Amino acid sequence: MLESGHDECAEHAEEQKGLLTDEKQKLSIGKANFEKIYFPSLLVAHVTATLLVILIFTWMMSYNAEDSQKQGFSWDSKSPKVFNWHPVFMTTGFCFCTTQAVLSYALPLPKLVNKMLHLIWHTLAWIFSAIGLYAVFKFHNENNIVNLYSSHSWFGMATIVLYGMEYLGGLAFLMPEKFISLQSRKLLLLFHRFLGIATLVFSFATVAMGILEKVTFNRTGPKKGSEYKITSAAIVVLMAWGLSLSAAIALRNHIYSKERKQS
Repeated sequence: MLESGHDECAEHAEEQKGLLTDEKQKLSIGKANFEKIYFPSLLVAHVTATLLVILIFTWMMSYNAEDSQKQGFSWDSKSPKVFNWHPVFMTTGFCFCTTQAVLSYALPLPKLVNKMLHLIWHTLAWIFSAIGLYAVFKFHNENNIVNLYSSHSWFGMATIVLYGMEYLGGLAFLMPEKFISLQSRKLLLLFHRFLGIATLVFSFATVAMGILEKVTFNRTGPKKGSEYKITSAAIVVLMAWGLSLSAAIALRNHIYSKERKQS
């Protein structure tokens, strides 16, 4: 009787072991399938973020309003070219730098290095966006234009506030563990990720509204000239950036959750 009981226990243990092995194999196959989509989405996100900045810079440099007097860059008082710094620096900060910050954890580096790269890119995003804000307020104030009068303006300010909250929350992770409990870290991480997603959504909306607003002011859209072509290209790239970055973030979280299950 005892031997029979032992045999049944051994068989049950072997069966459970086999089930666990099968489950691990399924998870491994699933991870490999998701990685096939993950790495292309990373590449597209990096390329589109870079291309978007190039397109915006080219637009302000050579095609703005299809008027050479308004094309190029300057910090001279009352110059219409002062404004042109604004879209370039804002897209550099909130599209290019943010993309590098979000995807820095995809690099095969020690976690501390990834964390520092994440912080550095977010800090650069702050610097670029601060210069971009200075440019638009300088242009408005020197030319007696009202500030914060459009949907683009308010979405932009909301993006700045959300980004600031996310940045400050992220700094808490640099504090020694004795100053912040594990439970508090978990709550902060959830808050940090939520604000990160919200900031990306608002950034996308703000850039899209900014392009539309600028083209409307320039009144070149109906002509379908050179400015129309480059701004249309920028919008298409913006959409590709938003989709690829969202996919990269979602796939990374999915792959990471499967790795934790396997470990």
